[in-house]
Amino acid sequence: MSALIDLAGGSMIFLAFLVVFLLAVIYGLYSRSGSGIAQRPYGSIYGGAPGARGASTMGNDRVAAEAVARRRAARRRAARQA
Repeated sequence: MSALIDLAGGSMIFLAFLVVFLLAVIYGLYSRSGSGIAQRPYGSIYGGAPGARGASTMGNDRVAAEAVARRRAARRRAARQA
């Protein structure tokens, strides 16, 4: 008996298509360039995003994380003293 399954003609082409399509979907959903979600919005004068030429605000996440860390540390210190 053969360990391989006999496949119909063209099934390998279909399998290759499925793999390529899956990779394209993954790239489109999970990469920044594929999804079109950029750090800065589109800033054309004809675009619908007023103020899009402003600076990026991605750094605000870092500032917020540091503030959360400071609050947690303060709570831990207060809990140890109690």
